[in-house]
Amino acid sequence: METKLSLQMRTSPPPPSASAGLLRSEPTAAVMDLVPSDKEKGLQTPIWNHYESLLLKADCKKALMKIERFAFYERAKKAFAVVATGETALYGNIILKKGTLDLGPS
Repeated sequence: METKLSLQMRTSPPPPSASAGLLRSEPTAAVMDLVPSDKEKGLQTPIWNHYESLLLKADCKKALMKIERFAFYERAKKAFAVVATGETALYGNIILKKGTLDLGPS
């Protein structure tokens, strides 16, 4: 199966905080939280477990942050880049924070 990717870049410069570096304690990834009707149904989101295992392999210690649906949409509108994949899993959208890690003095 061939997956097509689409990359959309914003032309505005990143905010000043983008170059300040990320702290290891900050969540580096966020997903859209289940809407109330899906919570009531007990909908499972196995893709989130997969994302968390990938993040742990990349040395990210924080769990995925879950964001309310409309807040997720607003945050996605401000994204530096949008990558469209062929992922079809329910609640498979993810926001990744870019930046550098502040490892302290070397």
